[in-house]
Amino acid sequence: MKEKRILVTGASGMVGNYVSQVFGDWHPILTDIEHAPYGLDIRDRNAVRQAVGDFKPEFVLHLGAATDVDRCEEEPEWAYKTNAFGTENVAKACMEFDATVVYVSTAAVFSGDKNEPYTEDDEAKPTNLYGHSKLAGEHYVS
Repeated sequence: MKEKRILVTGASGMVGNYVSQVFGDWHPILTDIEHAPYGLDIRDRNAVRQAVGDFKPEFVLHLGAATDVDRCEEEPEWAYKTNAFGTENVAKACMEFDATVVYVSTAAVFSGDKNEPYTEDDEAKPTNLYGHSKLAGEHYVS
């Protein structure tokens, strides 16, 4: 039987720390810019392409992100390099190597004005730079 492989970006983050527990039947390849078994800077297009090409995952669970909201406001270029262009790198590598990308965005793509839960069909209206950069990542994935 073929080993099921899932490459995880941002594996050292809050959500990434649970991947091994959730995907126990899979062979998770845990990557992060640091503090993970495999170093991977998603802002480096060639490194992302090489990782996806080398590991040949069925899925890429893309959790890597710049999540420091205050820093995103102060350093928009930093936010976009990771959340938008880093996500573009992941999406393009997945397309090239026929891997399915699963992108985890954020509630910050919405305004927060709605009184009930948001759905995928609701209009995105980010109110901060972090939300705008994550929404740009969504566009690259789609």
